[in-house]
Amino acid sequence: MLAEVTDQDAQALGSRARRTVVPHPQRWRSPQEAGWSERSAPVRRTATAVSTRSGVATRTSPVAPIEAAPAFTYGRPVRRFRNLMVYAATPRDGACWTEAKRAELEIFAVRNGWASIESQAAGEVLDYVPYEARSEIFVATKVTDASRPVAVARMIWGTSDLTLEEQFLVTAMHGLEPEWKWLLDLIGLDRVAEWATLGAVGSNLSPMFALWSAIYRSARARGVDYWVQSIVEVLFSGYRDGFKMPMIQVGGREVVVGAESIPTVLSLEESGIGPMMSWDPTFKREMFGSWVDRRRSIPDPDDFELVRSDSE
Repeated sequence: MLAEVTDQDAQALGSRARRTVVPHPQRWRSPQEAGWSERSAPVRRTATAVSTRSGVATRTSPVAPIEAAPAFTYGRPVRRFRNLMVYAATPRDGACWTEAKRAELEIFAVRNGWASIESQAAGEVLDYVPYEARSEIFVATKVTDASRPVAVARMIWGTSDLTLEEQFLVTAMHGLEPEWKWLLDLIGLDRVAEWATLGAVGSNLSPMFALWSAIYRSARARGVDYWVQSIVEVLFSGYRDGFKMPMIQVGGREVVVGAESIPTVLSLEESGIGPMMSWDPTFKREMFGSWVDRRRSIPDPDDFELVRSDSE
């Protein structure tokens, strides 16, 4: 849910604050006639007209057409991160889902040279079509320009109804080590998700951080504790060494969506409370919120405290 826009937010949006005067209710027969739209935004009137009732001439303002609520191009807003807004779309969102897939194709695949001719003709990354029903695409834009995406990522949410090999592209393409297959099955596949794609425009890291913030919070809210990813070596090294992200290689390399990739598993709990971004704990809290606090264990009433004597 979006919070009420503050004066600081208004400056960030580049808009001028103005006082809204609510018309006296006895002057109007309906909110629409008073000039209010469905989003309770005043409609500007530019002309006057003369009308009569009971033989008395009165001057009133004509009723302006009701402005439709602004439609978001890439789905519903889910997180504001500094001067960026993150939107999310699923297949249920119709046109927004189509635009989100198009942004994913352009920013993730085309810019990196991974897009096939078939994908470009289809307007989406065809490798992920089998996982569409469980996919959600997150798109980041500047607050001042919601029509132009600057970063995009796809999450594929897990389900206990499918086997591990059917769950995600990473588990279908790579030969995972037996112990990791066993662990993921033991954890429960509804607690596992795949971070499938990630792309950003330019070298600024802020859009990537915005996506991390939104997707991490969304995953934890869903009860997801682990991510599986198939990423190129440069990102694997950068995330693990630069940001201290606890990524573990869990299988052999394979070419996925046109690039040689490494299968990895990431613990979200360890990302929150572990050393990730330890160089800036304030920034880390801004991204992950209260998830950076280590959870306190609840004592089990059936456990008895073991007291070690001095003689021992």
